[in-house]
Amino acid sequence: MMMGDIALSMDRIAELLLSVETLKDVPRTGWILAGCDKNTVESVASHSWGVSFVTILLCSLVTREGDSIDSERALAMAVIHDIAEATTSDIPQRGGIPEWDDLRSAKERLENRVVAQVLQGTPIEDSVIQLMEEYQSAYSIEARVVRSADTIDMLVRAVRLKQRGVAISLLQQFFDSGMRRLRDLGVEQAVRLAEALAAHAESSGQ
Repeated sequence: MMMGDIALSMDRIAELLLSVETLKDVPRTGWILAGCDKNTVESVASHSWGVSFVTILLCSLVTREGDSIDSERALAMAVIHDIAEATTSDIPQRGGIPEWDDLRSAKERLENRVVAQVLQGTPIEDSVIQLMEEYQSAYSIEARVVRSADTIDMLVRAVRLKQRGVAISLLQQFFDSGMRRLRDLGVEQAVRLAEALAAHAESSGQ
C-alpha cells in the first residue's frame, strides 16, 4: 500500500470512529416505550459493553461444559452487533404482534445497508458485514451465544431498574419475552443464568 492509500485509509477509519461514537448518546428506546423514566435508560454503547461482557462469560461456561466455541469471533460479534444504530437509532423489538416478522426483516435489511455504507473503504468492512449476517441468521453457536448475551444484558438492566424502584408492572414484559427468546435460542447456560437473574428480581424489594 502506498503512502497516499495509507493516509486515505486512516481518514476513513477516523470518520468511522466519529460515526460510531454517537452510540454513546443513542438511548435504548424499548425502556422508554415501556414507560420507564428517560433518566434510567442506558445508551446503546453501554448495552453493547454489557453484551460483550456477558458473551465472555457465556463462552467460558460453554467451554467449561465441554462444547466448542470460537470465543474471539463471538466477542467481535458482540462488539459490533448494534453498530448500525449509530445511524438508524434504536428500533426496539415489538414481539407479540403479527407484523413483527415483517418489521424484523425490514430492520435487518436497513441495518445491513447502513453498515455497508458506514464501513465502506475501511479494513474491517468485509469481516463486520459477515459477522452481522451471522448474528442475524443465528446459524452458529457463536451467534446464538451473542444473541443470548443481548437478552441477558437486557434482563440485567431490568433487575437493576427494579432494584431502583421501577414498578414490576413495567418490567415484567422484559422478563417474559427474554425467557421465551432464550429458550428458543437453546443456549442452556444462558437460560440458567436468566433464571438466576429472575430470582434476584423476585428477592429485590417491592
